Amino acid sequence: MKQVNSKLNIKKFLIIFMIIQPIFDLKIFYNSISTLIRVIFISLFFLYYFIKSNNRKKYFLLIYPFLITIYFIFHHINAISFHSFVPGNFNYSSISEALYFVKMICPFMLIYSMYKANLSKNEFLFIIKVLALFISFIIVFSNLFLFSYGSYSDTKIKANFFEWFNLKSTYTYMDLASKGLFEFANQISAILLMFLPFTIYLNIKTKNKFNLIILCFNIFALILLSTKVAVFGVLLIVIYTLLIYLIKNRRIKNISVISLILLLYILLLPFNPSFSRIIERKEVIEAASLAIIDAPSENTQTFVENYSTSLPEIQLQNKISDNYKVNYIENNYKDQKINENFILNRYPYTYDADFWYDILTNDYANKSDYRYLEQSMVKRVIEINNNKFDKFLGITYTRTQNIFNIEKDFVMQYYSLGIIGLILFISPYFVILCYCFIKHLLNKFKNLQEYTILMSVTICMIFVISYYSGNLLNSLSFTIYFALPFVVILKNKYN
Repeated sequence: MKQVNSKLNIKKFLIIFMIIQPIFDLKIFYNSISTLIRVIFISLFFLYYFIKSNNRKKYFLLIYPFLITIYFIFHHINAISFHSFVPGNFNYSSISEALYFVKMICPFMLIYSMYKANLSKNEFLFIIKVLALFISFIIVFSNLFLFSYGSYSDTKIKANFFEWFNLKSTYTYMDLASKGLFEFANQISAILLMFLPFTIYLNIKTKNKFNLIILCFNIFALILLSTKVAVFGVLLIVIYTLLIYLIKNRRIKNISVISLILLLYILLLPFNPSFSRIIERKEVIEAASLAIIDAPSENTQTFVENYSTSLPEIQLQNKISDNYKVNYIENNYKDQKINENFILNRYPYTYDADFWYDILTNDYANKSDYRYLEQSMVKRVIEINNNKFDKFLGITYTRTQNIFNIEKDFVMQYYSLGIIGLILFISPYFVILCYCFIKHLLNKFKNLQEYTILMSVTICMIFVISYYSGNLLNSLSFTIYFALPFVVILKNKYN
C-alpha cells in the first residue's frame, strides 16, 4: 500500500513539476540557478523510475551515459589544445561544458520518467491545457496592460495590440511585438506552436467552452509574439491539423468555430509587426549597399610616410595593408550597419582585421544577416585553430557561446560538439521517431491513433523551426516541453 502511495505521490510531483515550468521561464527567474533546479528534479525523477523498474532491459540505457562520458573525455582533451587570435581563447570552462552535457540529456530522462509514470489521458490533457493557457495568458495580459517585454528587445513595449491599427502610428516592430514576461520569443513561439495542434484538435473533437478559450488565447498569443515562426506557423499548423483529421474521419466537426478563428487570424496578418520588420530590413540593405567606399584615410598616408624610410619594402607593404584594413573597418562598419557587439566585443576586429575587412567588402545582403555573421565568426575561429579533430569533437559549447550563439540548431551543435557530439545528443530524438514508425509499420498501422500522427508531424515541424530560428534544442526552457509529444507517440493512447 505504501509503495502504491509512493508511486502516486511521485506522479503528482512530476505533474506539478511540469505545469510550473513557465515560472522558470519568466525573465526574473531565468538564470543558472533555475536551470540547476530543473536538472536536479529531472535527474531525481529519472533515478526513481529507473530504480523502481523491474525490467532488466533498463540497463541497456546505461550505455548512453557511458558513451557520453567517453566522448566528454576526448572532447575536453581536444578543447585544451585550442588557440586563437583572441587572448583567453574564448574562456573554455570544463565545468560549464559538463553541465551543458547534463542539460542536453535531461529531455531524454524526462521522456523516460513520464513514460514510466504512465500518465492517464486526463492527466496528460491537464498538463497541456494548463501550460498552453498559462503561457498564452501571460503574453496576452501583459500586452494589453503594457508591461510586456518586446519580442525583439529586452525593453518594455510602448503600445499594445490596439495600436497596430493606428495608421498614423510611429511605433516600430521593436515597440509592438511582445513576448510577455519571458526571456526568449523564439522559444515561447515554438512551445505555443507545439501546443497549437493539440488545442485545435480538442476543439474539433469536443465542443467545450474551456477548450475554445484555450485555443483563442493560444492563437492570439502567437499573433502578439510577432516572430516569423509564430505568424506563419499558425497557418501551417491549422492546415495540417485539419487535413490529418479529415483524412482519418472524412468530416470535421465544429468546423465553423475553427473557420471563424482562422478568418480573424488572416484579417490580422497585414497589421502584424513582423511584416514591418521584413520591410525595414529590406530598406536597411538597400540604403547600406549605397554606402560610399572611403579612400585610404589620412592615418594610412601618414603611416606610409613615417615608415617608408625605415622598413624593407615587403615588410612595409604588409604593414600598410594591415593598417589600411583597420582604418577601413573603423571608417565603414557603422555605415554598413555591422552589429557593434559582433565587431567590437564578441570577435574584435583589432585581433583579426583580415576577417572583418573581407566581411565589409562582401555582399551586404549577407553581412546584414546576423545568422550569417554568427556562423562566419565561428567558422573563422575554427579555421585559425586548424585542428582536424574539431570536425568530430567540436570547439566546445562554452567557446561557441562566448564567440556568439549560432541561431541555427544542428549547425550550432555541429560546431560546438562536432559530428560525434551531434549524433550523441540529437539522434535520440530521431531514434524515438523511427522506433515508433517501425513499430506501427510492422503492425500495419492498426490502432494508430490520429493524434499520434498529428504529434509526429508536429515534432518534424519543430525540427524545421529549430534549424530556422535556433535556441531550441540547446535550451531546457524548450526541451522540457518537447518531451511531451514524444510521450504521446510512445504511448499512442491520447486520442
